[in-house]
Amino acid sequence: MHAKAAAPADTEVCTCHRVRSLARRLTVLYDAALAEHGLTVTQYAALVTLARSTTSVPVAELASRLQMDRTTTSRLVGPLEAAGLLARANTGKGRGDARSRPLHVTTKGRRRLGAAVPAWRAAQSEVNAILGERLRASLDRDAEAACGALAAATDEPAEVV
Repeated sequence: MHAKAAAPADTEVCTCHRVRSLARRLTVLYDAALAEHGLTVTQYAALVTLARSTTSVPVAELASRLQMDRTTTSRLVGPLEAAGLLARANTGKGRGDARSRPLHVTTKGRRRLGAAVPAWRAAQSEVNAILGERLRASLDRDAEAACGALAAATDEPAEVV
């Protein structure tokens, strides 16, 4: 017979669960605002990150900037490429293998992103209204500090997008 593992006490809080719950709730708000533009908040973040770059960006670098693993990032960019919002560079290293070619935002992608910015701003305003400026600012500061502390402990970049 197997021994049962001890369950945490009711007073113990799982930080990961709490943060993931918050992230899911925020994601619902942003995804709803961006849906009319055919984007999720994660796709929007990828487009913004690539649009801010002056050169094409390899998937591994995009993954790092988004704080995602490479496989998840590859799955993220697939639909954006299929929709013509992203394209792969045709020159340089890895010309024959599309997976190794860096990404850039297409003209269509820049138009879609530009059209989606007001929806993203509306979601930001909704979050501000729900949380209030003080709580939202505290959340931003605390999230940045927590990312920095965890990055330092794990030797990973602390960038928060």
